[in-house]
Amino acid sequence: MARIRNCEIYESSKGGLVLTKLVIPQWADLRSSVTLYCQFDTGGVSLYSVKWYKDDHEFFQYTPGFNPQTLVFDVDGVNVDESKSSASEVTLYPLTRMSNGNYKCEVSTDAPNFPTVVEDANMSVIAFPDDGPRIEGLRPLYSVGEFLEANCTAKMTFPLAQVTWFINNLEVDSYLLERYTPEVSEGPFYNSTLGLRFPLKKEWVDMNKKLMHVKCTAKVAGAEPKSDESSVRLRLVPDQTLSQERHILNAGAGAAINNNCAIILIISAVYYYEVYN
Repeated sequence: MARIRNCEIYESSKGGLVLTKLVIPQWADLRSSVTLYCQFDTGGVSLYSVKWYKDDHEFFQYTPGFNPQTLVFDVDGVNVDESKSSASEVTLYPLTRMSNGNYKCEVSTDAPNFPTVVEDANMSVIAFPDDGPRIEGLRPLYSVGEFLEANCTAKMTFPLAQVTWFINNLEVDSYLLERYTPEVSEGPFYNSTLGLRFPLKKEWVDMNKKLMHVKCTAKVAGAEPKSDESSVRLRLVPDQTLSQERHILNAGAGAAINNNCAIILIISAVYYYEVYN
């Protein structure tokens, strides 16, 4: 039998009966269906039955010599989609937190000896980020000397997602990150947000490319991480120019404050005139 699990292949057989492939994903998404594959070669002998078990409790049986050919048994956490299940595969939907467990396929050929081969693997149910992760707050253009600030959020995961930032494919040091308290919703599901405040120092950026690649990943349990990424353009301006730009911004803010103060003074003057005259 050739078993595919964790990228390893194992061989075993029983007489002329061979399981050629067993596919049970190590990680299954709570929001999706999952199909378990058990493929075999009977060596020319008639198939007697294919049985599936979760934690040693039978939940599906295919017996071609019986009517009906398929039977489904109640097992906690197992919901079989019979329309998509057959001798060589069984589809589970919907999944629940109780769908975690050890899944076993048992194949037997016909009388008189009923030779049987059995193989199993573990499956864990997790919830990948719902539409994400997502990077928020990035601008398309930055000047050297500014801070690149953004948040990366992985929503509605189970268990809590591990969020990581990368700049030009290098993981960002923790002291440049801001960690927020995860939000918990019914389920439970978790929203994880990790902030980035990266100083665009001359010695830290490659001005020959004038581009910076920004990526965040969200990893749930041991499954392959999901990612979101973007690129921002960089410009090199003299320190004096950058200071002038900041001065203009500050001056604009100050002018707005002064205008507000003037309006308040005018309103106050009108009020006192009306009251005392």
